[in-house]
Amino acid sequence: MPNSLATVTKIQMDIKDCLRSVGEVFRAFRDQDSTRISYGVLSSDRRWFVKHSNHPRGLASLERVYNLNMNVRHAALPRLSNRFETVNGVALVYDWVPSENLYASSRYSAARLRVDLTIPRVRFWLAPVDDIVQSLNTIFDVQLTLADRGYVAVDLYDGCFIYD
Repeated sequence: MPNSLATVTKIQMDIKDCLRSVGEVFRAFRDQDSTRISYGVLSSDRRWFVKHSNHPRGLASLERVYNLNMNVRHAALPRLSNRFETVNGVALVYDWVPSENLYASSRYSAARLRVDLTIPRVRFWLAPVDDIVQSLNTIFDVQLTLADRGYVAVDLYDGCFIYD
């Protein structure tokens, strides 16, 4: 049983059991088309974001993300703290970033997207123009940094962005 998500290298148990053994799983992000499941975990008074997959497509994706994190540093990218093997896959551990995803799924009607302030995308749209421009400049700066290191965004959409 690992004592810290920041230092564990391999676990011999199911990822959910592992995360529960080190702390409180306060959020789970399931049903993602990436075949990954992600978790918010509170452990030792610290919040972590843990991505896991045991599916071949998800494992390949996590390895690409891991390699990107080893090759690219940018203040706007969440910091990778650890990578460890699980009994049936791989997990990446990040510092938790208190933010919201800007993706607005099809569960929101067009009318609701115009007025519902509980939807992060709506609040972003209503932010001061200078804040929006600064956010877009940060996104462009990240993309330029990635391009300088040989990476190209091929699936860049609002679901890729978290906003604080």
